[in-house]
Amino acid sequence: MTPTIQTYTGRLFSLARPCAADVHIDDVLIPLTRLCRFTGHTLESSWTVAQHTLLCDDLRAPDTDPQTRLAILLHDAAEAYIGDISRPLKALLGPAVRNVEAQVAAAIFKAFDADEVFLDEGEIKRVDDLALVTEKAMLLADSPEWPGLPRDTTRSCIALSRVSKLPCVFTELANRLVETMKAAECSPLPTLGL
Repeated sequence: MTPTIQTYTGRLFSLARPCAADVHIDDVLIPLTRLCRFTGHTLESSWTVAQHTLLCDDLRAPDTDPQTRLAILLHDAAEAYIGDISRPLKALLGPAVRNVEAQVAAAIFKAFDADEVFLDEGEIKRVDDLALVTEKAMLLADSPEWPGLPRDTTRSCIALSRVSKLPCVFTELANRLVETMKAAECSPLPTLGL
């Protein structure tokens, strides 16, 4: 059996040979609105990868260039095809899972016409870590600090509160993605259905 999954839209997507032509916007956004962060261990309700993505976007620097903003919006998009794998499990599984994730991410970035943009990886890591520590503080049971993460989450807690009250996470994420693609002068491919 080949490592292929069937997506929301009925397409077959190869995890061994991910291809941009097999990426569809609904196959990315809909699963991200359904996938729970922290393997579902939040205290009250589920917190999805899509909500995390919107929080990261809200935490970016106001002068972030459109290409980096697009990368922030897509930084966890591969999880639509491979699931949300926690950082500790990724570390345990080693390079094989990171390689699959990187190949899937590359296909998604290419599909969104973002494969050759300059990425400010420092800004992406900064907002991802800030979102992670904020989510930990507001959504998980009290526990010791996680090493290597930022400590001041005042501004980001306000942003998390805003994101948690959005009426339709899918629509908000889709709108931000399209707006950013236009600002980055990306040409959406027909397979994205834009």
